[in-house]
Amino acid sequence: RDPALLGASLFFVERAESRGANLSRWELKGPLAALTRTDYLDCEVTVAAEGARLDWRATGAHLTIGGSVELAAEPGAHTTARLTLDIEPTGLLAPVLSPIITMQIENQLQALAASVRKRLQT
Repeated sequence: RDPALLGASLFFVERAESRGANLSRWELKGPLAALTRTDYLDCEVTVAAEGARLDWRATGAHLTIGGSVELAAEPGAHTTARLTLDIEPTGLLAPVLSPIITMQIENQLQALAASVRKRLQT
């Protein structure tokens, strides 16, 4: 539920700083920051579905990232996680960046899934 912890789970985030109960600021790593001309994103997390789902939206100068994590208990002490991730560049470079980001979304989602899996196991 901590948006800073969520930001730290994304490999394009250099540093995530908590700014309140559901707010954080994510400093982007060099390549994404340079490409999008966005140094940081302000993120807000909302809890839905009785705590089983987290939705977030992070916005910056020329980039918006949103997504969700939904957890469900399964038989045998297992947990299933359903993840979504949307990355949307804005501004003048959006038509150029959108195809590049679309090609990378699967890698980003796999990295997020690995991070969620690791956190669930600890």
